[in-house]
Amino acid sequence: MSLSLIVVHYRSRPALERLLASLREAQPAPIREILVVNNSGDPVEDLLHGLPWPARVMTPGRNLGYARGVNEGIRAAREEQVLILNPDILVSAGSIETLMRCAEEHPRAGIVAPRLLNADGTLQLSARRFYTWKTLLLRRAPLGPYAARSRTLRDHLMADWDHADTRPVDWVLGAAMLARKRAIRDVGLMDERYFLYFEDVDWCQRMWRHGYDVLYCAEAPMVHEYARASAHRSCQPSSESRSAAWTASRATQRDSARSRS
Repeated sequence: MSLSLIVVHYRSRPALERLLASLREAQPAPIREILVVNNSGDPVEDLLHGLPWPARVMTPGRNLGYARGVNEGIRAAREEQVLILNPDILVSAGSIETLMRCAEEHPRAGIVAPRLLNADGTLQLSARRFYTWKTLLLRRAPLGPYAARSRTLRDHLMADWDHADTRPVDWVLGAAMLARKRAIRDVGLMDERYFLYFEDVDWCQRMWRHGYDVLYCAEAPMVHEYARASAHRSCQPSSESRSAAWTASRATQRDSARSRS
């Protein structure tokens, strides 16, 4: 199996440089091409020189947002498997090969995600249960220590699971996702109403509705420099994104009610 690697870049040159350096070191065999969607327009072509794979920069001329940037990459990708990575991901040796093996062993999986680690090697809670109105409130309202101690929030974050086994989960962070084009043709691309944030929740939810699994692959670790990237992020979820997230949470509750009836 082979894949196209898609990275959406927005003012993230140092992170993109570290990602590409990790790829050079890991030398993942399944990669056939790298597509960088350059939403900020700053020159990054020089970072691609000397890569052992064909690589190109797609420059739309404006910031399309994350979901639309990913979609542009998927449309241009030549391979049937697409690996979507944030620029702030560091790939470890063998992690992409293991992710592909997980996909081969679980043909019902429309999305397969690696185990994400923080820069210090600690576990990042990147597999989640779907939002409810309670978790949306706890995640977005300034409730401080109460939210951190909440059983509802811990359940949402799957905080009491050790993340040591490969298993289906409700949804995974969009920072690193391996997706099958076969599933994408059935489910559709990412919903471009989500400019930034929540597009991963919605996509995973639609995968489940169309009969595909979302799989967490514990054997494929990658580092997600989330704290470093978040410190430089100027974009916040738009009111439209928050509204769409609320709609998604309502849909999840309706689906759960139907499954119980």
